[in-house]
Amino acid sequence: MKGGWMLEPLSCGLYFNTVFGSEFWDREPERYPDNYYPLLKTKVRTNIFIGQRMTKIIPANRRKFLKSITLFYEISSCDLYIRSAFMDSKVSLGDIL
Repeated sequence: MKGGWMLEPLSCGLYFNTVFGSEFWDREPERYPDNYYPLLKTKVRTNIFIGQRMTKIIPANRRKFLKSITLFYEISSCDLYIRSAFMDSKVSLGDIL
């Protein structure tokens, strides 16, 4: 493709992240009764996002290190925030984003 702009009007996805450290856990510690915190393991979070992207393609004859530059924005939330919105009617959309 020659130089120009490329627009992605809708990008969406799902990703997982983890936090390293002993204060986060992937199983309930034994100090809690079974299923005291169902589905709320703190080691891995599931996230969703939606956004847009705009990419500037750099023509081949003008490239040094980059093929393109992308500008983007994303609105995202994690599983804990979304669950809170379903469990508590006082939690608003703005609270989970």
